[in-house]
Amino acid sequence: MKKLTIMLEDELLTPLSNPVRPSRQGRLSIGAFLACCVAVFLGPTSSFAQPGAFNISQYTTNLSGLSIPAGSFDYVWAFAYDSVPGGQGDNIIPACPYPGTRTTKLETEAGTFFQATSQTKVTSGVSPGNANWWPMFGGGISSIAPPNTFGVELAYIEHSSHDPLTFNVNPGDQMTVSFTPTAALGVSFPNGNPNAVYSYSFSTYAQTDLSALASLFSLSINMSSTTPGQVGVNFTSNPLLGLNDAAITSELLSGFQYNSGTYSFDPTGEAINATFTVPDGVSEVTVSTGMDDESQASIDIVPEPSTVALLGIGAVSLLAREWHRRTAKA
Repeated sequence: MKKLTIMLEDELLTPLSNPVRPSRQGRLSIGAFLACCVAVFLGPTSSFAQPGAFNISQYTTNLSGLSIPAGSFDYVWAFAYDSVPGGQGDNIIPACPYPGTRTTKLETEAGTFFQATSQTKVTSGVSPGNANWWPMFGGGISSIAPPNTFGVELAYIEHSSHDPLTFNVNPGDQMTVSFTPTAALGVSFPNGNPNAVYSYSFSTYAQTDLSALASLFSLSINMSSTTPGQVGVNFTSNPLLGLNDAAITSELLSGFQYNSGTYSFDPTGEAINATFTVPDGVSEVTVSTGMDDESQASIDIVPEPSTVALLGIGAVSLLAREWHRRTAKA
């Protein structure tokens, strides 16, 4: 399960592993901020978490099994961003043949308040009659700001894994593209600071190069600390597949449970299966699948009115003292 947590400490915190991605500005009073340092992270408690897995099965009329031409590939992308000082880093791994494992390097971007880290790992495999791949996302956003720092900052991380895979087929073959979500879709938002804003989004899709089945299905899931307890789920499929989009959406929603800022997800029975028949005159089919994951954190730390007034009085006093000192010298 991905975790997004804020911890209050009396000392400067070291970076935490695993990310966050708040989408709006939050405000933390200067008095509270001077008393503590804030650490935020959204992501798996281990290095990587698997939000879901794809499996593509092929049943041929001549029982020849699955055939994948050389050159089939996937690519993975890790991206980290911090608005202060405005740095960003990304790493894309290009085409690689099946089967195998690809892992991006760890991306790290540090600003005043946050340190964003991102990394993606994808493993693919082939067995008689099917191919499968499962991306795992890791990294995080942690607080690195000292307790007397003011300012505005946005940090976020993104993971992206996309897999176009070409199959040798025969007309009449049955192909099934399955997506199975995991408990890693669960998210925990902190509730200690009501002014900070956090968000998490996940999306996945399956497509083919067949004109009538260009899009098989797409799914997006969104959660935000601004709407506690609410989960946005949008599932759309090709009408030719005969899937019940409303029922699948309802089933996915029922898998989420909310309690005190934590969204847990039970993936039991949540697999999505898209089955289609290869049309006449077709000898190759490319199936493209993908997953994207985004987490964001933002904070706007501004002085309280009383603090501003005290700072103003102090500044006036210092100016008056300096004027008096210079006048006395003159």
